[in-house]
Amino acid sequence: MSDHMDPTYTLAGLAEFTQLSPRESSPQWACLITCPICHFEYNHPKAARTVRSDDNYDADWGGRGDLQILPFTSECGHVWELCIGFHKGNCFLIMRYDGLRNQLADKEPEEP
Repeated sequence: MSDHMDPTYTLAGLAEFTQLSPRESSPQWACLITCPICHFEYNHPKAARTVRSDDNYDADWGGRGDLQILPFTSECGHVWELCIGFHKGNCFLIMRYDGLRNQLADKEPEEP
């Protein structure tokens, strides 16, 4: 992170980062993670996993390298993943979800 960066900036126009610690030696930045479907703020991470690719595009994300996956469940009912994909020295932050599974979570429960 450069020294001239503003105390607030955005990630891909979706999330706002703010500076938590003004310490000169190691400033800390944070972003509130919300549900990518409905932007609900209460989300719970599950156990992380790594999908190995061996540089063969085998990690199910479109890039050449491995994929780190951190699954989330949201108190809104949605299920989604925050991932980091690696490709030739670059890292890509990816939010992905199963649209069909989450459409079922969006439906109102039927009355008995």
